[in-house]
Amino acid sequence: MNFEFPQFNKSETEKKTPEKWSPTENERLFVKRSDGRIEDDWAVSQINNGIAIVCKPDPDKPNHEIIKRIPVSDLEKINNKNNIDFLQAENMDDLYKLIRSQDSLKGSSEEYSPETLIKTIEEVKNGKMGLNMVTRANDLRLAVKKILENSPREN
Repeated sequence: MNFEFPQFNKSETEKKTPEKWSPTENERLFVKRSDGRIEDDWAVSQINNGIAIVCKPDPDKPNHEIIKRIPVSDLEKINNKNNIDFLQAENMDDLYKLIRSQDSLKGSSEEYSPETLIKTIEEVKNGKMGLNMVTRANDLRLAVKKILENSPREN
């Protein structure tokens, strides 16, 4: 009996690994400050051994910069548009910054524009929709719940 074994190209049998996110020098990024605020005016000046050195002009001292050392893995949580971690936001302003940085967000059944996501969150915030109307993609629903639970109530 003669058996012929199918021939496979190497590329057909290799599993594709997702492209790893990595910042580049001079790239503008979101940075989460020590107090929890997320700012969008930081630039990468150097990357070494998984640590990024980021800087921005110091608003209080002309001709000076604020410099931070941050693990690249922490930067990835709020800058990797393919897998942004909305739980990093501690208030609605920062959550909306992260949402607006997306071209869209793919949920389980549809793709959402930033405008649609923000409008839905506002409706939930105002009691016109239930939290279940916010997609669970990238923990967005959980982030909205956390922020709403920690926000002062308006009377």
